[in-house]
Amino acid sequence: MFGHADVEITGYAGTDSCVSMSPVHRGAYAANGVGSMSRVKEIIRVREKLESGQTLEFQEKRLLCNELMTREPRMEKLIVKWFDEEDYRTVLRHKVGDGVIGGKACGVLLARKLIREKLPEYESLLLPHHSWFIGSDVFAEYLWEENFSERTKREFGELLDHLGGDPYVVRSSSTLEDGFDHAFTGKYESVFCTNQGKEDERIEELRAAVFRVYKSVWNESAVEYRRTRGLTHTDERMALLVQRVEGMRMGGYYLPLAAGMGCSYNPYKWMEQMNPEAGMLRIVAGLGTRAVERTPGDYPRLIALDRARGSLYATAGERHKYSQRQVDVLDLKSAGHRTIWLEELMPLLPERGKKLILSHDTDAEQRLQEMGRYRPVLFADCQGIAYDNDFMRMMQRILKMLEGEYGRPVDIEFAMEEGEDGKIHLNLFQCRPLRQ
Repeated sequence: MFGHADVEITGYAGTDSCVSMSPVHRGAYAANGVGSMSRVKEIIRVREKLESGQTLEFQEKRLLCNELMTREPRMEKLIVKWFDEEDYRTVLRHKVGDGVIGGKACGVLLARKLIREKLPEYESLLLPHHSWFIGSDVFAEYLWEENFSERTKREFGELLDHLGGDPYVVRSSSTLEDGFDHAFTGKYESVFCTNQGKEDERIEELRAAVFRVYKSVWNESAVEYRRTRGLTHTDERMALLVQRVEGMRMGGYYLPLAAGMGCSYNPYKWMEQMNPEAGMLRIVAGLGTRAVERTPGDYPRLIALDRARGSLYATAGERHKYSQRQVDVLDLKSAGHRTIWLEELMPLLPERGKKLILSHDTDAEQRLQEMGRYRPVLFADCQGIAYDNDFMRMMQRILKMLEGEYGRPVDIEFAMEEGEDGKIHLNLFQCRPLRQ
């Protein structure tokens, strides 16, 4: 279970990450009987071997995985199988503090690695990945001191230097989250940061976002989730995943052209001929929050990957009626996440992207023409994306490959942009196994 500075801390075990430990971390080690001196020496030896460019043995990779990433046996097996020395060095270069990086971070790193290794023909269509990891031991600083060490503050500054002025999102990545047994879907907060202003303002924005996610571990829904699944006394440590928001500036807003989520198994059969095993996508224009959250009166584009062009709606008017009307964006002026009407965004969209997400309501346009008042009537149904056969094929192959490696269905979250080559490029930023 989680604790707080003035509340019970039973069950918070710290980690075996002993290099450069603060007094807080050393206290956690002593209190929980972990981090023996022999293990500390072995970790230091393996770290030095890694940083000197030497090849690691299997058990050394396993030790490094346990120190940096996860101890969950099934995820550990996949990471040790597929990660090479440079992958571990990349984690170290992008890590703040000690401890593990948690379930969500492991999931996205593993998924991207698997795509590069097993579907190399799609590597050129993967957008660059810009993520940092705040280790679970930083949460111990919050629990014990309600502040951050000087080392952590310095590394926060390095993180922001790496991101430049790009917006980012701070996401939970606890040791139980997005795993084989527990998803914690929507239980912890994610906080978008526009990353604008002076240096001290940007650092304070990051600090506040980190605190906000940490505090969400005591949300009523998170506490109830742990209680109903018998996890109240299970050691769960909170790491954080800091990801650059994929997108571009459009006027005073920042957003991707489109984003969404996908499942390798389609639990919804809205057409008789559909094959659930083919998987499905939910896609929206703008930030993907509207694809993963319920939006009454607003409709994402649902795509069955074996019948991507199939639709429940026979006419353009029906498609318009059941389409997306609002778009989630980052407002760079007010420094926050907000929802705007599609009509406000339309003039700001790049011309190359309009054909992917906008369609004409030809029924309405014909009626207007008959009245002598013709004007274009556009709506967002992401029809151009659904009709891109190469992209649909890529998404289906990625989802089935990940399902095969995990040994069960998976879901993913992603954003899309149209490249200079005219192809849709993908940024994958979450992957998790679905519970059976």
